[in-house]
Amino acid sequence: MKPITLKSLALIIASFCFGWAAQAQSSTNELQVSAQASLLADTNNPQIFLTIQLLNTSDHELTVLTKNLNLDIKPSSNQLELTIGYSGQVSYGGHPLIPSLYDFSPVTLRPNEMAFIRREITNGLDVLGKRTDLPLVVEYSVSSEWGKRFTVWSGTVKTTPFTASGRK
Repeated sequence: MKPITLKSLALIIASFCFGWAAQAQSSTNELQVSAQASLLADTNNPQIFLTIQLLNTSDHELTVLTKNLNLDIKPSSNQLELTIGYSGQVSYGGHPLIPSLYDFSPVTLRPNEMAFIRREITNGLDVLGKRTDLPLVVEYSVSSEWGKRFTVWSGTVKTTPFTASGRK
């Protein structure tokens, strides 16, 4: 064989092998989260009306949980973090209680598809006081244990800090 043919053949084989290696890598950014919030703070009981969008940025299908998710509110001096998702375990009489997957309204997203989560938050917002400009960070999180159990996406994604709009 001629040297130029050997070089071309080697280049084709190398390109083919590198292509397979790239496909085998998993993306850590499979899911992207964004959110909007409006704040009703004019009453004695503040409320946040939250809309979360989950976007599949991978090249394969992902299943996400969209309803009856736990909410954890973590205040700090410079922002309010709202974590929505599912983790932990509840037991009764020493036996783990396993909820139905369908109670969480799983949605299978193809690449570049989006699911919505809407949540009205009425409890635990007394930490806001009279502050209506406190930046919010929304986190969507599903533990790896429940992700494996339900065969759904697991991990944690956060929004960048944003300010809720006022609502009358």
